[in-house]
Amino acid sequence: MRSTVAQSGAGAQTIIRWLTQHPLATAVPALVRMWLVRGFRGCIGSVPYRIQPYDTPHQQTAAYVIGYDAAVLVLFSPKILIYLVLLFRISASGRQHPPEKKITTPSFFLLRIAKRNTGHDFKMNSTTLFSPTPDSYWGQFDEISKFNPQLNYAERMWAAWYAYMQNDVLATGIMSFVMHEVVYFGRSLPWIIIDRMPYFNKYKIQSNKIPTVQEQWNCAKLVLLSHFTVELPQIWLFHPLAQFCGLATGVPFPSLWTMFYQICIFFVLEDTWHYWSHRAFHWGPLYRYVHKIHHQYSAPFGMAAEYASPIEVMALGFGSVGCPILWCALSGDLHILTMYIWIVLRLFQAIDAHSGYEFPWSLHHFLPIWAGADHHDVHHEKFIGNYSSSFRWWDYFLDTEYTPEAVQRWREKKAAKSGKAQ
Repeated sequence: MRSTVAQSGAGAQTIIRWLTQHPLATAVPALVRMWLVRGFRGCIGSVPYRIQPYDTPHQQTAAYVIGYDAAVLVLFSPKILIYLVLLFRISASGRQHPPEKKITTPSFFLLRIAKRNTGHDFKMNSTTLFSPTPDSYWGQFDEISKFNPQLNYAERMWAAWYAYMQNDVLATGIMSFVMHEVVYFGRSLPWIIIDRMPYFNKYKIQSNKIPTVQEQWNCAKLVLLSHFTVELPQIWLFHPLAQFCGLATGVPFPSLWTMFYQICIFFVLEDTWHYWSHRAFHWGPLYRYVHKIHHQYSAPFGMAAEYASPIEVMALGFGSVGCPILWCALSGDLHILTMYIWIVLRLFQAIDAHSGYEFPWSLHHFLPIWAGADHHDVHHEKFIGNYSSSFRWWDYFLDTEYTPEAVQRWREKKAAKSGKAQ
């Protein structure tokens, strides 16, 4: 870094001497020479690319003060002298640039000249006039690591991804969709393998209904179709909506405690939404025209977790995505990493609940309020009761948990209502 700074200062000093001593400099108007000298003097002792921001009533822009490379630009590209004058005038004086004199038109010309003369690849964005950017993701990672040693390795990788993409919506969209597909099918794969291993049949809740390879394949095709036609557009719109509500995407990451308690809240909120919306989908017309497709498999398997109609995918998906966004809008405190961890855990819960397997080490044996596969498998087998997703308390308190005793109570209540009606 020190050698680079020294080069920057030396380059500026060379230009200052040229402007003040060279005979050809007399052809340059005195005012222009003064601006250039002041600008180059501002570079001495600074890093080669130092941002000098200035504000206007409507936007914030930035001009880059260039040391050594600016000297090269001026010496070999005299046609852009006036544009450099304006740049250095902004950086040296610190005055606001009048809105009618914003440097926009010559910017792309400057980029081409800069790349030709310096070898740097310059890129434009909404907040910088031009800046050197590495050509690869790992180049961005190295740059961020160099100037942000306080960030941990994961945070630097995260920041490098957004810097490399240069488009937050695209960066979030790609990362979200790839994460969803990898987690969903990656978590479903072990259950597909277990279904093919006779040893695990003793743990199968409905042991006489092992899904065939063809059933798994048919399910995968519809799930993929749903992912690309229903979920992908929602994922793409997630970033603008979430940022409007205050979602953070930068670094550093939130603390582990913050992520933990927020994810716990999301589990409770989603379970509440899922219970009532799922129960509504078992109402006659909604079940017949919307929810029935999900009950095609009376003995569910992992991949069938998102085997559903587009209406149901959007409605139940609101609990997983909408509840965190609502929390963010009300509290103003949510990071997208917390959202990602929550989505991963929610996918694990949904896939495991549809796995159809009950093990001695299943979570509900250690956490009695947890629903699990035994809870949801009965729902698919009996087509009634057990509407919750993660916890059992809504079914317990509202008497919708399927047990032989509960079935007897439901029949008695139904008979009593029929008797009163007569």
